[in-house]
Amino acid sequence: MDFQEESRTLRLLKDKFIRFWPDLSYRLVDLDAKYLTGLEKTLVIGSGRMLKIRRQSLINTDIRLFPGVSVVCDAQRLSFAENVFDRIICHQVLEHIPDADEVVSEMFRVLRLRGRVIVTVPFYFPFHASPYDFRRWTIPGIKKTFEMFHEVETGMYIGPVSAILTGFQHFIGLLVPNFYCSYLLRGLIGYVLYPLKFFDLFFSRFPSAINMAASVYFVGEKYMVEK
Repeated sequence: MDFQEESRTLRLLKDKFIRFWPDLSYRLVDLDAKYLTGLEKTLVIGSGRMLKIRRQSLINTDIRLFPGVSVVCDAQRLSFAENVFDRIICHQVLEHIPDADEVVSEMFRVLRLRGRVIVTVPFYFPFHASPYDFRRWTIPGIKKTFEMFHEVETGMYIGPVSAILTGFQHFIGLLVPNFYCSYLLRGLIGYVLYPLKFFDLFFSRFPSAINMAASVYFVGEKYMVEK
């Protein structure tokens, strides 16, 4: 299969400087705070280069051994027994995996009865291979992908202003042919535009804002063996 892969140079840059990269996204809902009490046995799929959640009852997984990763594994073939986790967290990861449906099946397999999945995925967002990038989801799309779960809640995770800012940042970057200069320029633009992301607090209230959401979320529950 011929996938467009993240370059080795970009991977090295991210490994060294990801903590300095400006975040143009405003999270409209803190799903982890809402659905985690600290007592649940929790699996994080794709914890990434920087840990976002720190709890004793949490297992971080990724396809690379980043700091804080407990288990290196492929999300399409999780190396855990059935029915062992109370919560599964998967933030902005499914778009990078070739077979997202296989990951959903694995989530269902390792989750206990009445356990919950907390998933966020991009919608109105530029291409970002890490190491690959395959797809985007609408609200109906994420519901369909997780149809084997009972829906607890869906909604907009990152709003339209963040989507526009990120798109503009990437657009300016593509105008600069040199890879290093383009990457640096996008970072600098990110810092300049950073304060504008908070406008999502206002614009996300519009009924049609979901049609340009940068990211959407799904919270589901495993309530029986098969649906």
